Amino acid sequence: MKSSASRIVRAWVFYDWANSVYPLIISSAIFPVVYENATSIKINGKTVYDNISFFGHLFKNTEFYAYLVCVSYLVVALLTPLLSGIADAGGKRKGFMQFFCFLGAVSSGLLYFFPTKNPGIQGQVMELGWSIIPLFFGSIGFWGSLVYYNSYLPEIASPEAQDKVSARGFTMGYLGSSILLITILVVFVFQKIAPISWAFPLVSIWWIGFALYSFYHLPKTPSKHYTSLTGLCTAGFKEISKVFYEIRTQHLPLKRFLYS
Repeated sequence: MKSSASRIVRAWVFYDWANSVYPLIISSAIFPVVYENATSIKINGKTVYDNISFFGHLFKNTEFYAYLVCVSYLVVALLTPLLSGIADAGGKRKGFMQFFCFLGAVSSGLLYFFPTKNPGIQGQVMELGWSIIPLFFGSIGFWGSLVYYNSYLPEIASPEAQDKVSARGFTMGYLGSSILLITILVVFVFQKIAPISWAFPLVSIWWIGFALYSFYHLPKTPSKHYTSLTGLCTAGFKEISKVFYEIRTQHLPLKRFLYS
């Protein structure tokens, strides 16, 4: 039993190794640089043009990037409370985590098709179109999967062990994502063995490949056997109501934090 419990904890920790490549490579180190270089024109280090077009609507490149990411956060904030309630009531937590993981990983890989070269003509607006959409769904996938990932922690570790287990996850995440980032920098930036756009499918393969180990060992949550979608949604709303009631009546520090 103890061996099984430690295997589950190891699988949970290992998901951080798998998915932390997204915030480091897609959100921070590689794609933002690719995006900036592709959507702006610089002369002597000074930006002289940075407008893009998205289905006929004109934006500054940084402004559009911020809008896109913010809308993805809003979608996650609106959807996950209900979906989390449905997942808990229907025993679908692991399934939802897998769905968002695959959504984020596949979307990251599709950034391969994002144009990495600037047209280089001042005044020529770059049309992003569908090529930027994977960034939107990648963000939803990453943050959505984390909701279900974090919800496992109270079930696989005792309250006094949760900080230690969580720290192990962060450590594995930093280590794994750093290894892939160094590999990408050496292969695609310094040695230029292949175009930098190949870094994004590599993120996808890494994320899905290592996440499969976690999904194999993480337990399924018990189902309450709702026979209809309506019953499942109703149960989901009840789960949300119960959580908010507990926050309002029992967790005053958390209540103050959320209000602030």
